[in-house]
Amino acid sequence: MKDLGSRFEGDVVETVRRLAGVEPRSGEPGLAGLLAEGVLHSPAFTLRGGANEILRSVVARGLGVR
Repeated sequence: MKDLGSRFEGDVVETVRRLAGVEPRSGEPGLAGLLAEGVLHSPAFTLRGGANEILRSVVARGLGVR
């Protein structure tokens, strides 16, 4: 669930970035500022609660696949 959620969060930021027609600008009010914050924090989405790759390995080991 964590893997799916963190990928969704990143996809939301990227989709808004492509469709909004606004360039991310740090410190700006409104959508440009919010988008800049989202882009800045996107890499951390996959690290919170453990890196997705490590969690996949843990699940695979638990299932006896690895």
